Amino acid sequence: MYGHIYYNVARPDPELLRTFADIPTSTLSDAMGRHGALSSAIRPMYQDIRMVGAALTVLCFPGDNLMTHKALQMVQVGDVLVIDDGDYDTGCFGHRSALTVRARGGVGVVASGSVRDVAMLRKERFPVFARSVSPRAPQKNTPGSINVPVQVGGIVICPGDIVVGD
Repeated sequence: MYGHIYYNVARPDPELLRTFADIPTSTLSDAMGRHGALSSAIRPMYQDIRMVGAALTVLCFPGDNLMTHKALQMVQVGDVLVIDDGDYDTGCFGHRSALTVRARGGVGVVASGSVRDVAMLRKERFPVFARSVSPRAPQKNTPGSINVPVQVGGIVICPGDIVVGD
């Protein structure tokens, strides 16, 4: 699955995304037959966090975020970067990347593993959900894939899926 980048992904209509703005994730999970909620291991990095957007998925080689950096160039307004990094002990995303996502109109990040620079992410109030925090920097050597199905917190997320976090 590594080595594929898909640029043209159908995203939900922004009006449809707005309809999810005030619906709690617990209510959405109930409405979906108690499915669709990520594992409780994927947690918000600060309190009073909220995001709704379309998934821009990234599959990284374990311990390497080369594809995350490529995906930063592809973020569109309303996107949530969803990163399957395969390594829970290396920070796959941090403050500088968050600034780029926000500047391009992205609304948040969900990561299967660790993130870095949490104090700055909290200060900026950028919505990030992840398994843990690690100061360890990733490599930038090995291609992964962008806009392919990924697995985060026990749920398969496809490009363009609606992602809600609270």
